[in-house]
Amino acid sequence: MTALLWRVFWPAAILPKRRFCTYLAPPWTDGKLEQIEPETAADHVSFTDQLSYLFPQQLFWRQHTNVAEFNKQLALLCRDLCKQPLQGGGRQSTGDLFARDAPVLAGLKQLISTALEPFVERVTSQLMVPTTQKMSPVLRGWATILGQGDHVAPHLHRDRLVTGTYYAQVPGSGDGSGHDVGRLVIEHPVSEATMATTPSPLIAQHAIDPRAGLLVMYPAYLTHHVTPLRSQGERIAISFVCSLTS
Repeated sequence: MTALLWRVFWPAAILPKRRFCTYLAPPWTDGKLEQIEPETAADHVSFTDQLSYLFPQQLFWRQHTNVAEFNKQLALLCRDLCKQPLQGGGRQSTGDLFARDAPVLAGLKQLISTALEPFVERVTSQLMVPTTQKMSPVLRGWATILGQGDHVAPHLHRDRLVTGTYYAQVPGSGDGSGHDVGRLVIEHPVSEATMATTPSPLIAQHAIDPRAGLLVMYPAYLTHHVTPLRSQGERIAISFVCSLTS
């Protein structure tokens, strides 16, 4: 009867609140509480964490300096070669630009190759099944000239590994001014990712402000486009694709 009355009338206010614990304080202990922690299977669990990047996307850019004269020669050649009208405005060269015999193009190809080879190695190490075959990059390029109001519609390059662009001339100061000079916009590779319900929208695009002397490279399967130019002047760029051959 004494034990029963204690369980009913013991003041609850003096018992500290703690989850998953039992407190016993019968009268013969002078009110001192004895804490008994329950033991569960989780108390003996151990674990090891591992974090991997699933299908990572890589974006490379290199800003060249002291290239004013080089870019000037390149722009002059591009104006002479770009004759084919584009659907979004502007004009483009035909055939493989790097197959032409011009010292400035040979210099551009060398400039691109010094950055392309290590980038291709990084991309292939993450995207390709390991192989013992020796792979060599094959480069193909073309020049594009865009003016005020011109743009390039969204597209990608199938059957290629890497694509990129070198900017020889950008309207205005040439230091990049956002939308005014025609941004290069790279889209998320999985459009369904933008369908996720989150408090803030997921990042679906990445925009790059072009600058004279800037070299940009990324996987060729990423959809990309160029926003309309708002500035007066010409935006002269040399784009390229890279494939691998054994």
